Amino acid sequence: MSYRLDLINRAGLFRNYAAWHEHENNWAEPGHLCMAQYLSAIVYSIEKLHHLEQECTQQYEEFSPNLKYPSQKIWFRPPSLFDLFFCYSSYLLNLRLAQNSLTRLLSREFKTSLQQSLHGLVNDKKGCKLDASVYKCLRDYWQQSGFKAKQYRDLEQHYGLITRDAWIVQSSDGPKLKVFLPDDPAVQSESKFTYHNEVDALAFAIDTFEQFHRCVNELSQLIGYDTPRAFDYNQCLPEGVNVGVGITVDPSAHVLCARELRHDSAGSEMVQHLKEVDSKKYSFIWGNNHFPVTHSFFREAAYRSDDVTGVLSSDPIKPDVLSG
Repeated sequence: MSYRLDLINRAGLFRNYAAWHEHENNWAEPGHLCMAQYLSAIVYSIEKLHHLEQECTQQYEEFSPNLKYPSQKIWFRPPSLFDLFFCYSSYLLNLRLAQNSLTRLLSREFKTSLQQSLHGLVNDKKGCKLDASVYKCLRDYWQQSGFKAKQYRDLEQHYGLITRDAWIVQSSDGPKLKVFLPDDPAVQSESKFTYHNEVDALAFAIDTFEQFHRCVNELSQLIGYDTPRAFDYNQCLPEGVNVGVGITVDPSAHVLCARELRHDSAGSEMVQHLKEVDSKKYSFIWGNNHFPVTHSFFREAAYRSDDVTGVLSSDPIKPDVLSG
């Protein structure tokens, strides 16, 4: 699996869930592996949306001084808008996957069968086998923003494009890019979508992320993981593979760290290689821009620690642990 827990750690996000994820060998369990992927994807999407929003505005400003028909609000379609729409779809999809992963994790934690979707779980009042406080946490989140996020994702997946146009709106702080969602996600016909209420798509993404983040941490606390911590950079080889290389990044020092792994009948070994590189050489998001950086993720010496800056694990690769 490929995920960016470094972005999550640097921003100090999901720190209560991290305690759940890192407890014993939870990190290697398929449900937690999937959750790590989905959380990384939604954080990455928010960072990417922030970057692309700025790019789109900059592309407008290349021409704004010479426009013949300046306007307070102008329809706008720059090259980076396609990437922004694509990224927005990815955000909604991975948020929905992360929502449903909660039921999988809770089912394993409490050793009981639950509905496969969070929507089904929240609406299964009679059959729900969860503690009342846990159920209330999930229900409150669902009513506040979770259900609406699901509706917009389902609307796009099954009924039509929900992000199709963009606008430049003039403000006291300069031009701002605006993308609007359909007024009512319950209207399941593309021909009947309306945009009168100007539901800000980017603001909606930020709000739904913050609500989900709050829910996941609160949920983790309710089931006993109440000591915040960072995610470790755990990594193991897939079954049947003897050699591999994983790379993480230190954006502040423009350094890539390659973690070379070997496992065979003679034992296991991990070797690290550091290399300074030009961050402009690659297109991936190096570091956080939308989320404020509050913690470090990278250490030159590999070790395992519960300290907030301890993230690289030097534990031996265990062949009996499920692969990531």
